[in-house]
Amino acid sequence: MAYEMDWRAGLGSLLNAGEVDVTNQPLAIQIEGETLVPLRINPAGEWSEKRATWRDLTSRWASVTKGLNATQLAAMRHLFEHSARAQLVKLSHLDPAGLDLLEKCITSGVSVFADTSRTTVLRPVAPDPQTVLVITQHEDGSVAVAAGAETAVGAGAETAVGAGAETAVAGVPSEAPETTEAVCRSLGPRLEALRGRFVACAGLKAGVNEELNTLAAVQARWEIPATQANEFWANYAKRLGELGVLSRESMNLTQEHVFGPPQLCGLLRLNEMNPKLVEIRWTVRRRSASAAVEVALDPNTPDPEIQAAMQGVGSLGGWNESEIQTFFTKKFPIFELDRIREFIKTINVSERAEVKISPELQHIQIFSDGPVLDLRIDQALSPAQGTPRSDDTAPDFEADFGELPEGEPRGWGLRYRLDLGLRLGQEDLDTKEFLAALGRVERWWQTPEGNWVDLYAAKNQQLKRLIREFTDLGLNDFSGSADFTVGISNFGLVSALDALAATRQFSGDWEHAVNRLVDPPEASTPTLAQGTWRGYQEDGFRWMTARAEAGLGGILADDMGLGKTMQMLAVIAGQKLQLADSPADCAAVFVVVPASLIGTWEEQASRWFPNLRVYTQRTSVGKAAADCQRVAREVQQADLVLTTYTLTRMDIDFWQTQSFSGLVFDEAQFVKNPSTATHKALVRLRAKWAFALTGTPIENTATDLWSIMSLTVPTVLPSLPVFTRRFAAETLSDRSEAAAELSDRVAPFLLRRTKDSVAQELPEKIEQIVSIGLEPVQRTWYAKYLTAARAQAADANSPRINILTALTRLRQLALSAKLIDHHAHEDGAKVTYLLQTLEGLRDDSSSTSRQRHQVLVFSQFTSFLAILREKLDEVGIDYAYLDGTSRDRDRQVARFQNGEVDVFLISLKAGGFGLNLTEADYVFLTDPWWNPAVEAQAVDRAHRLGQQRFVNVYRLVAADTIEQRVLELQEKKRDLIGAVLSGQENREVSAGITLDQLRSLLS
Repeated sequence: MAYEMDWRAGLGSLLNAGEVDVTNQPLAIQIEGETLVPLRINPAGEWSEKRATWRDLTSRWASVTKGLNATQLAAMRHLFEHSARAQLVKLSHLDPAGLDLLEKCITSGVSVFADTSRTTVLRPVAPDPQTVLVITQHEDGSVAVAAGAETAVGAGAETAVGAGAETAVAGVPSEAPETTEAVCRSLGPRLEALRGRFVACAGLKAGVNEELNTLAAVQARWEIPATQANEFWANYAKRLGELGVLSRESMNLTQEHVFGPPQLCGLLRLNEMNPKLVEIRWTVRRRSASAAVEVALDPNTPDPEIQAAMQGVGSLGGWNESEIQTFFTKKFPIFELDRIREFIKTINVSERAEVKISPELQHIQIFSDGPVLDLRIDQALSPAQGTPRSDDTAPDFEADFGELPEGEPRGWGLRYRLDLGLRLGQEDLDTKEFLAALGRVERWWQTPEGNWVDLYAAKNQQLKRLIREFTDLGLNDFSGSADFTVGISNFGLVSALDALAATRQFSGDWEHAVNRLVDPPEASTPTLAQGTWRGYQEDGFRWMTARAEAGLGGILADDMGLGKTMQMLAVIAGQKLQLADSPADCAAVFVVVPASLIGTWEEQASRWFPNLRVYTQRTSVGKAAADCQRVAREVQQADLVLTTYTLTRMDIDFWQTQSFSGLVFDEAQFVKNPSTATHKALVRLRAKWAFALTGTPIENTATDLWSIMSLTVPTVLPSLPVFTRRFAAETLSDRSEAAAELSDRVAPFLLRRTKDSVAQELPEKIEQIVSIGLEPVQRTWYAKYLTAARAQAADANSPRINILTALTRLRQLALSAKLIDHHAHEDGAKVTYLLQTLEGLRDDSSSTSRQRHQVLVFSQFTSFLAILREKLDEVGIDYAYLDGTSRDRDRQVARFQNGEVDVFLISLKAGGFGLNLTEADYVFLTDPWWNPAVEAQAVDRAHRLGQQRFVNVYRLVAADTIEQRVLELQEKKRDLIGAVLSGQENREVSAGITLDQLRSLLS
């Protein structure tokens, strides 16, 4: 019984038979003149003489003949052994037995090529039949295809070997192909030995003959139903004829069923297994005069017409061959739908294929941008409605900001209900669902109506960052509803959200409150007992008054010398006047200052607003009940209560029981570290509003600003762990974005004016860097310590403190070798320079009628100041002196300001705040370090209001030392301060001096 199998698979296997099995490779013989040359298939699938000589085929080494067809190999070996002479086999060598062996080679599947083009092969003359496919068409339209035999005379394309053009084997039609006759003529008498034994016919592709013989051996037969017959005639019959495997009658039958060229057709649809994918279901359509056939596309089909059609489509995209194959099998992400639609339009216009889009995809929209935002803020809520969230998402202010008294943390102001609506096209989104998706890691989200939106779009990522900020502040995590409450302190965050909104509807309450913050209303400034108001000082007074009345606060970060103390005193005096009719509501303002500034506050309060009742607590309140009651009475009767940071920390249990109308933290950089006991104590104070006064809200890192904001308006920024995490972002872009966001959020509550921008009457400040070469002994010591320091830095396990110590030694050597070796005979290049310069300034003052020069000399090393003191004593230059241990601070300042001395030696730490040294016109910074804010404060001791002369600032830098690297670090630190305080963007945020930066100083 005939072996039956799926007709598509069986015929497809035959059509693909040109792919040679590397484990069973066929052999061939090429007739060149009279010589028979063996051939085998090379890696490119072509016939080749390489590794196919008779010696190779008869070798006893298995590796030489590995992978060759064993039957064919044995037949060719027998031919060689019988007929070879001198390692060659020629036609003249073939006797009858040799012809039998040649015939056996052919019947085993060896192709014997009779021409050099290898298109004509030899086949035995009958009675051995030729294997062919026979097509039979039944009356019902069905088709049968069977592998069978047909004698050579029936092949229809054969000519007797050795015959002339008119001599043909019996049965061969007169219209035998001219190419075959030409081959026979060219062979001529050389093939006389083959006459009557072989015929020349068209050759089959390597592998086809073997596959055809295999099908015949199993008597393969296929019954093709009438419903599939057109598919067979359109896509298989013609190609089988071209392959040369059909009988003559079958070829004639094929010519009766002619279908046109293939047309590629496609349907864009959703993938059945994954709705996030789309695919094009490709088919091949052929038409005849009476029928059309459409079957699934096989991208690997060897059909040259279909391959050409695929190439035509691929050329529209400019793809290479592998990309074309991928396109016809690829599944596309749904978000590429728009791009695919555009390409489908290109295909259809070109008419190289026809692609339709399924109805389910017709109306799906892909949004590469975010939804339209509708923002609404309702009227102010009642206290009960505005209670902070109590669920787990709200920040733990006690844990994050320190222990708090009963009630809310200060800085909320009034509460408002905020609602956020979202629309994509004509579809209103469920805000809660969209924001929940935005918080996940997925990129694309499908709306209920089937549309898709890119969650990674810039607008959506901005919205995500803002929602994360709301969540971090405990305002809402959007797990329960799409609306939430905000305080007026969140104005900066709401403004950022408003920038993304297409429409907005704000209540009158909110707009009124915001307008008062953005553009403080005119307010009468309290009358000064002496002096006059400057315009920027009046602006500062109104700015702080508006925030105090809103129950908020902020940071007054004016440059040194612009009158921050006076502006703050004016707010306190103004509050007293406003509440004069209700003294019960006018509680005192609690002012915390460094101990050295107690006198300054008392003096300025007396000078500007003598009517203010000032109570100063200079000692600890103590634990006795009587003492506490006495101080409490003093507090109740005062307008301003003044004490120090140290005393506040010691007596915080008492101070937190007192009710104040406001809090003031002067020189707030003193509490820039939130982990200190002093900071934790200050958070516990209770008041309606709070202000910090500081010229340097950021000295080292952004955490400095967070620390101060947590004391003034703590609801503006998230908890410290969250805040720190943002500024530890891995990428520079993230850090820059965080800096820009921080600047925006704190902007409504941070007022910073520079002297250059508001105090036009200030004289010019001239700054320059003086490079000084080290002296010989100093240079030798420096080189020695530099080598040791680099070795320390190169050790990955070296502790940070060891590297800092090594850097300190190098900084000291940049000043003077005596700071390391007390017996060094050199004072140091900077000492020499300073002495010469100071003597020159003294002589200049003596020889002219101009006002004499007065000089400030700053150093971070008191040991270096000691060397300068000794040298000034030797040359007879009198001086004032101040460091952290000095107990006569006021006296030293008075000596300099009153003109008793012309030189003031000051340690940088002691002289960074609270000094007014406007008599100085020269400032020398002897040892630069990495924080420019500290140096700026020192310079501002002289360049401030009241200065009448040019101020000359000299930074002494030792050449070829780490001090030059320090200047580079100062620039990075200025970037941080500028990015946050000046609203600049795209600046790198340097989070403190890192270990790598310390090591870089030694490179």
